[in-house]
Formats: sequence, structure tokens, C-alpha cells
Amino acid sequence: MNYLVIGLGRSGISACNLLVKKEFKVFAYDDNKKIGEELKCAKILNEKVELVFSLSKKLAKVVDCIVLSPGVPFKKIERFSKKNNIEVISEIELASMFCPCEIVAVTGTNGKTTTVNLLNQILKTEKQTFLVGNIGTPFCDEVQNMGENDIAICEVSSFQLEHIKNFKPKIAVILNLAPDHMDRYENFQQYAHAKFNLFKNMTKQDVAVLNFDDLLIRALSKSILPEIFYFSKYKQENFNGIFQSDNNFLITIKNNIKEVFDFDLSKHKGLFSQDVMCAILIANFLGISKENIIKSLENFSLPKHRIEFVDTIGKVSFYDDSKATNIHSCLSALGHFSESLVLILGGSDKKEDFSTLFKPLPKNVIKIVAYGKTAKKIYKKGVKSGYKNIVKTKCLQDAFDEAVKDCHAEAILLSPACASFDEFNNYEERGEFFKNLVKDLKK
Repeated sequence: MNYLVIGLGRSGISACNLLVKKEFKVFAYDDNKKIGEELKCAKILNEKVELVFSLSKKLAKVVDCIVLSPGVPFKKIERFSKKNNIEVISEIELASMFCPCEIVAVTGTNGKTTTVNLLNQILKTEKQTFLVGNIGTPFCDEVQNMGENDIAICEVSSFQLEHIKNFKPKIAVILNLAPDHMDRYENFQQYAHAKFNLFKNMTKQDVAVLNFDDLLIRALSKSILPEIFYFSKYKQENFNGIFQSDNNFLITIKNNIKEVFDFDLSKHKGLFSQDVMCAILIANFLGISKENIIKSLENFSLPKHRIEFVDTIGKVSFYDDSKATNIHSCLSALGHFSESLVLILGGSDKKEDFSTLFKPLPKNVIKIVAYGKTAKKIYKKGVKSGYKNIVKTKCLQDAFDEAVKDCHAEAILLSPACASFDEFNNYEERGEFFKNLVKDLKK
């Protein structure tokens, strides 16, 4: 069987190298013609991979299957694949073909990375785990190292779920659904259905962990086969799952409380109840002791750029939430603050409606500084919504200068609600830039 891998980012490189190890014939294509040669020279891409520079008729005759990298929209290759009747799969689908162990898969609009990191920290106290997927380590990189008793914890994005065929988790989670990537999808419904592809191959013997408080998730869950357990921020009756009650998290089955976990979430800024509840529930399913669950929760550190405390200068504290690349994530972050805030927003456009940000905006946000390609759009929506103290600037440097100028707030928060690609390669680079601005200010 011959494979064509399209897109030579991390996922594409990983897919190529795995396929070569499995002794398949592998072709690779990328819009950037130089990248393949550079990767081969650096010995990152296996030398047996044959580079191609066009999706030609000749190529179509010898290719049996396309592995599409998540960053490449299907529209770019749709005509080629359909005209030549070539199957298209994702990198996680490819990896799952060779995976010997059970998969725990987590998706959602926001909170995926924190949840899988937290779950991994808990499970690894008693089991061999592999943390893979959208978190940054491609599934194909690790699949050959896995044994049948291990657990693959896989963060999956909607892009990765668009082209699955047999990918089948034992436990699958959807944390939340909110508009995102509207520059890729025709509408919110199309995006939501891509997420629900996660349950496509699951059976009644598998488990779905879902957000009870998200009405769309509850509605869409009626069509799935796995046994459903819910999580909720509120006490529920006749409920299978876990809910929060003050500083306790209670696992309940048909109104019978099975376990009580005492954990004060308020002491952990940036950690959300959904992350904690999902991790507790899944760890409990998998037999992890209560002692190790609580200990792991207490010792957990959030990944970088997620409401990350940077420093305090004078009376102003600075927080980096560069990972907030959509409105839902920004609003969630704001819910962690009671102190007065200056909010820095902006970046590249994901076609979201910013009026949905200003309607529920907390009163402790006393000033907004918008920057980048979306600055005018944010400014107009803010003014139209009646928010008066809003300023637009050209770039993040200018936004930071404006935020600190005559600052009367207790905190300055970078939570952009936008992608980073107008000024930076990714949200990590944007977050580091912000943190360096704070360091330079302190000097």
C-alpha cells in the first residue's frame, strides 16, 4: 500500500517516519517546496520518503491513501482525492491502526491541554501513560513505544477528527462547545459535528464523559452509543457522573454518592472545575487510588500561557493567558478574577462575533486595549455595546505600553480571544513576548 502525506509539520513528519518504519511506500507533499529537502538534510524526515511537488495524475495512479495533516484544510486536496477515489485519513487515525493499548481521548473548544496534562499527572502515579496528539507530541511518534497495558492519553482537535475511519477511544471526553475556527468551518454546527466524530466508532462497552451544563452537547449526545457519564458545576438529581458542591467533587450514580473528593479549587487560579471533574472521574474509572488523585491535584502546575502569573510590579500583577485564542476561553479566564483588570485583546481574525464578548463582560474589567488585525473590529463592537474605556493600537508592544500607562487596575491580563498569526508564529511566541515586556518593565 502506498501513502501520500500532505503537510510536513510535526504531524506530517511523524506520519511519514512511522509509515517508513512499517515498510510502506511513502510520498510527501507540502506547499513549501524547500521544506522537505531541509527536513531530509537535518535527518528529521526519513531519507526513504519520496518528495513530490504537485498533485499530478501520475501520482494519483500510485497512491492508495492520503494522510492529511491537521493544519491543511481538506478543501485544498478535495478535488484531487475525490476525482481519483483516494481515501483521506488523519494522523491520529493512522497512529490508531498500530496502537496496542486503550485510548483516552479529550476534545472541546477550550481546556483540552490542561485536562490531558492533569489526567496524565494523576494516571502516571499508577500506570504507564503516553501523552500525545494536539498537545504537541504526534500520536505517530509514540505509538511504537506503547504496550497493551499502557494508556494513550490523546488530545484531539476538530481538525484531527475530520478524517477518522476506525479511530476508537475507550473513554472519550467533550469538555465544552463554543464558536471557534469559523475561518475554517461554514458554521458552528459543522464545527460541533466535527467534534462529535469522536464517538463515531464507539460502542455501548465504551464510555463518554460529557458536559451536562452545555445544552448543545446534551442534545447531540442523544445520537451516540457509549455509556454516558456527565460532569456539572451544580448539584444534579438522577445523575450519573460527577458534580461540584462547595469544595467537594462528588461522584454519583443514580443519586447514590459513590466517592467524595475534597479539593479547594479557589486556591488554584487558572484551573477550571471541568478539568478537575473529568480527571477525577476518568482516574476513578481506571482504578487510581483516591490518595493519588488528591495528591496529584494539589501538586499540579498549569501549562504555560494559561492564566500564568508573570510578576507584580508596584501594585499591578501581570498574567499571561496567550492560549486564549477564542472568545469563550477569554471569558472563562475573566471568571477567575475579582480584582480590577486591564484586558489586552487582539491578534488575527477567526471570524468570531465580538459582541458576544462584550455582553457578559465582567464589571471588574475597567479598561480594554485592542491590538493587531482585529483591533478595529473589537473597538467597533465595544463602542456599539456601550463599553466606553476601550483603546485600539497597532501591535502587542503598543498595547502593552497603553495598558501600563497611568494604570489604576490591580492586574493586567493578556487574554487575546484571537489567534496569534498577524504578529507571531503561535500563541507560545506571543506569550513569551508579553512576559519579556513585563521583565523589561521591571528593569
